[in-house]
Amino acid sequence: MLRATQRLRVQLNRLQVLKYEYVHDVMEKRGPHREGHIALAKKWKDAGKVKLGGAFDPASQGAMIVFAPGVEAAEIEADFVRQDPYVAHGVVKGWEIAAWNDVVENL
Repeated sequence: MLRATQRLRVQLNRLQVLKYEYVHDVMEKRGPHREGHIALAKKWKDAGKVKLGGAFDPASQGAMIVFAPGVEAAEIEADFVRQDPYVAHGVVKGWEIAAWNDVVENL
């Protein structure tokens, strides 16, 4: 246990997180576009640009994708969000990219 006078040295990983807000009937609307959405995520994962991602449970609460260190918001917007069939076909009604400091991974 750490005492109040001790300090834990932590290495932060600065990551970008993409949060999608889905339409209320996402389960019905995503079907025709799911294969393209998953293929895009796999392409980014295979390139080492995505760490993890997926829908909340239930999916109507949206989804989140965590990008690898070094992937910046502008690239995510231009090359992921703008290319995602879910966005292009109205499955996503809103999205946000936020910087996130991961503390736990390197403990």
